[in-house]
Amino acid sequence: MNATQPTIRTLKESDAGALERAAVCFGRSMREDPTMTYATGGRCPERVVALFQKIAALCMRCARDPATTWLLETPGTSSADSVDAVCIACEYPSAYPSDWELLRCGLLRVLLACPGWGALRALLSMLRQFDAAKAQFKKEHGGFLYIACFGTSPEQQGRGLGSQLMRRVLQHADAKDLPVYLEASGAASAAFYRRHGFLDLQQVQAYPGAPILYIMARPRASSQEQQR
Repeated sequence: MNATQPTIRTLKESDAGALERAAVCFGRSMREDPTMTYATGGRCPERVVALFQKIAALCMRCARDPATTWLLETPGTSSADSVDAVCIACEYPSAYPSDWELLRCGLLRVLLACPGWGALRALLSMLRQFDAAKAQFKKEHGGFLYIACFGTSPEQQGRGLGSQLMRRVLQHADAKDLPVYLEASGAASAAFYRRHGFLDLQQVQAYPGAPILYIMARPRASSQEQQR
């Protein structure tokens, strides 16, 4: 295998610095997040990047199973931006962090990193709506693999790396016969997920006038087989 060819490893299989590199990747991938761009008027993209970097780090620190976070990375590269794509996931509800675990791992630092009142208001509103939607989906379908963060570094987008990573994640879910659930940040993200078999469940907004967010899910493998 070519040494420069990206490989996929879980956080469990990676070195001690992988968490920070993965958080940097996700933060950079969310630089133009529609809701935060709207909430901040597009005035502080670097602060938006920093916010999402902290969100990704929080999710990974709270992870009860680092084997459900995947990094697509170029071997032999040790720089902070060496992760090309990242997926941070967990099995819901068994591995989903409690409120106490979120606080212990730095939720308050995330909230304080919000670039202004509008961004904080948007984030809190999204969290409330997302939590309610996940609980409802679990009630209707049982446990599932929840993708909390999925992103590709800006300079690597359009090369198929996100699709390569998503296929690995879906293989994991299918092996355990779990549906996969996520929240897409905008129309472009939703279109990507639809290409990988996700269906639209619900559309929400952080507040009236804000961009649309898409709650989506991909059926479990056994359900897909029954429909064929």
